[in-house]
Amino acid sequence: MAGEAPRRRIAVVGAGAIGSLFGAFLTLAGEEVWLVNPPGPHLEIIRQQGLRVVPAGGAAVMGGEPVRVVRPRVSSDPAEVGAVDLVLIAVKAYRTREAVRWALPLLGPGTAVLTLQNGLGNAEAIEEAVGAGRVVVGVTSHGAGRPEPGLVVHAGAGPTVIGPWRGAPPAFAGEVAAVLRRAGIEVEVVGAAGVERALWTKLAVNAAINGPGALLRVPNGALVESPSARRLLRSAAREVAAVAGRRGTPVLDPDPAARAEAVARATGPNRCSMLQDVERGRPTEVEAIYGAVVAEAGRLGVPVPTCADLYLLIRALEETRPRQGPEGLQAGGAPGTSA
Repeated sequence: MAGEAPRRRIAVVGAGAIGSLFGAFLTLAGEEVWLVNPPGPHLEIIRQQGLRVVPAGGAAVMGGEPVRVVRPRVSSDPAEVGAVDLVLIAVKAYRTREAVRWALPLLGPGTAVLTLQNGLGNAEAIEEAVGAGRVVVGVTSHGAGRPEPGLVVHAGAGPTVIGPWRGAPPAFAGEVAAVLRRAGIEVEVVGAAGVERALWTKLAVNAAINGPGALLRVPNGALVESPSARRLLRSAAREVAAVAGRRGTPVLDPDPAARAEAVARATGPNRCSMLQDVERGRPTEVEAIYGAVVAEAGRLGVPVPTCADLYLLIRALEETRPRQGPEGLQAGGAPGTSA
């Protein structure tokens, strides 16, 4: 991403909720944005009619209008798009390796690759495919839902934290942050150690909300209204924080359980991304969230009984239900948001 070109070429790989939302922000900022996804109704509607954006939680970012129609470019062929300045990976965690290999034609010598995905392991999978030194990792508090093809709802606004992945030059993260800020997105840039702490901080909230919400089939707010569900939420958040602390990347919240409760209340009507996946018969991000926690806890000798039970229950739910394939390479949302 060398240079200070006034207009950047940006490819968003995964046209789900978060991918579509960030694609809309960047398009409105005047960037040349491509939503890159296998064919499907969502892409076709955007191609013909544009992407409708409802700024429920972010009218300031979207220009204060109740509904905006944004026209990013769309493609189902990364080779058609060619090399870009920035690739944003916005697919579900279980599709990361497949999606990045598919998207390799988007990479040029100076292309930065940004992930804003849920869970752990995404940065490592991306780096395996694209090589060291170009990966930027982030977590975002922006929430989004994609209730129907051609429509994305901005369910909540908040800060985005990004930083260079191991070995990437710090300047890369600064340049990516400048692009996002031009689109009205609040961004904090941290170092490599800071971004790992941010990942584990978000993971604590994801683990607290997603599994209980998916298993109980309730919106986020119900998890703090039920005393038993609230205990489950708080226990999962504390377990993740304990693992993070043992591995030397302590979470940023002094009380991770209280933080998870606050997110659940703030996103009360929302149905979390794992619940949306279960309801739609799609695979979930159980491995990137609970599987990663259980594996790291086992390596470090940290007991995580709540996360281990949630992991097994979600896995059992996936193994015993009817399943339909996801449309293309859709992405998950921020904690407490739908896919």
